[in-house]
Amino acid sequence: MDTLPITTPRQAGIYVRQAREAQGLTRAALAKKAGVSERLLASLELGDATGIRLDKLLAGFGGLWPGPPPQMG
Repeated sequence: MDTLPITTPRQAGIYVRQAREAQGLTRAALAKKAGVSERLLASLELGDATGIRLDKLLAGFGGLWPGPPPQMG
């Protein structure tokens, strides 16, 4: 996966989809693991982050780690 900074909603969606697929997770499985709806995750993966709250966005990313997500800072 690309390690460049994510600067657009589309890049975030590509990252989430690639990471999900690399882990062999279905969209439904990642949504359940992250505690978000499958519809929200689909919107994120398609780059349509309009109206997605930051906590939901972070939950989507957090569902990609096997344990607690790494701490920032």
